[in-house]
Amino acid sequence: MTAYTDASYSNCLDTRRSFSGYIVQFGNATISWICRKQRSVATSACEAEFMALAMTTKHLLKLKHGIKELLKKIYRMLCFATVTLR
Repeated sequence: MTAYTDASYSNCLDTRRSFSGYIVQFGNATISWICRKQRSVATSACEAEFMALAMTTKHLLKLKHGIKELLKKIYRMLCFATVTLR
């Protein structure tokens, strides 16, 4: 799994908020992406990038948990199928 993230500093002229975005790929397939206005005003480009990185990390942790749960369910199904076939 590979993730790319970026932010643009203070692009919204009305609120002075920055925009963040990320894309998550598994192999060559894109499995998740988003682009949205940040919730708070960043005081520097570095802070805007840090906020984008935090948002991406949060999403990756959710994906990791979801994949773990999916693998557990698949394992249970395979165990059940093995017992049933015997």
